[in-house]
Amino acid sequence: MSGARVRKQLISLKQKEIGPDGLFGPAIVGPRRMKTAAKLFSASLAFALSTVSALADGREMQIFNYTDFEIVALFGANKDADDWGEDKLLGDFIEAGETQLVDFDDGSGYCLYNLLAVFDDGEELVSEEINICDLPMFTYY
Repeated sequence: MSGARVRKQLISLKQKEIGPDGLFGPAIVGPRRMKTAAKLFSASLAFALSTVSALADGREMQIFNYTDFEIVALFGANKDADDWGEDKLLGDFIEAGETQLVDFDDGSGYCLYNLLAVFDDGEELVSEEINICDLPMFTYY
């Protein structure tokens, strides 16, 4: 094969990869690039879901307080527990309009928990059988 012919084939290959606008236009929509993009998207989605799953395995939940009162104590016990246990806020509080990450893990492996929120006006609110594993957040209105 002559040198001119090889050079012509190389130029032809480069023109196929680089579109008329100077970008890799035709190659972006090609099946090979689409498969690569789909694999990257799938890997990213799997990572995101595993991160959410890791949070759920730890029984952590973001608590939103959209009431007009502070939450001064928050108790969470698995649905079969005999008592409320200790205050999950550990002496802290969640101001009105604020949020806080709370760890409800009691080592039982349960996902269903009963929650007891105590507000600064003395009001108490019980929420039963909240699935801590499936819900990344819980909101008080």
